[in-house]
Amino acid sequence: MDPTVYSVLAPGGILNSAYQSIRQMLHEYTSYNENISITSLPVYYLEPNTRITVFDPDSNIKGDYMIDSISFSFDSQGLMNINATRALEKI
Repeated sequence: MDPTVYSVLAPGGILNSAYQSIRQMLHEYTSYNENISITSLPVYYLEPNTRITVFDPDSNIKGDYMIDSISFSFDSQGLMNINATRALEKI
């Protein structure tokens, strides 16, 4: 077997360690429980995977959220519903 194969494989463990993978997965899976639903007048330029900032002191909601889905009603009195998840911050 060619010894250069081992020299190529060795950096993979250093750059992508099990500790870093576990830390990232733990952070993602414990943070995905913070979902919000917003009903408002339509804002047609918003799209899923857009980061929004929400501040509502009555509901004690403040921070950045990523839009998961948007639904519109196109009639004259229509409203928009946004479902969003808290944006992940690297620690």
